[in-house]
Amino acid sequence: MAGKITVLIGSPRANGNSAKIAKAIADECQAMGKEVATFHLDKIEGLRGCRACNACKKRRGCIAKDPTLPILESIAGSEGIVLSTPLYFNVESGQLKLVLDRFYGFLSEDFKTFLPGTQKAAVVVSCMTGEESSEDCASHLRQVCSMCGIQPVGTIAVCDPGDEKNTLTPEILERAKDIAHKL
Repeated sequence: MAGKITVLIGSPRANGNSAKIAKAIADECQAMGKEVATFHLDKIEGLRGCRACNACKKRRGCIAKDPTLPILESIAGSEGIVLSTPLYFNVESGQLKLVLDRFYGFLSEDFKTFLPGTQKAAVVVSCMTGEESSEDCASHLRQVCSMCGIQPVGTIAVCDPGDEKNTLTPEILERAKDIAHKL
């Protein structure tokens, strides 16, 4: 096996634009022989954000035993991650935000990462309006990854004004394949 990729789909729509693009990246990773763990965050009951207990600073990782923990463990054991989200009021979905807040457990008291520092990230953001907003959100997601020692290697930020779900153009599919090869 060539490695593992963890895909976080923050859309409540399994066939929404961001989910389709993330799937295209995941499919290419699988075609390259990588193991892919995909989490449809909207389908996970009991997903919780950070509780600010700071136990992670002593234990080197989140101690909360809840449905979010397997996601964090998958990320920690992956060579790459895909963060995929629609844009809601110019930010990522609440489903993805809950998991992102738990990335705090990847950091020591002095904000050094516990992760190996060799991981890579792809960011996918889709929106119905405001292409600039989708890039702002993508920039934020890349910053979160960088803070945790995860190197962003590619972004796809798309705008589908008519919500026609026609973002899987040949150009987008080619970008998805290119990003998959960088993960």
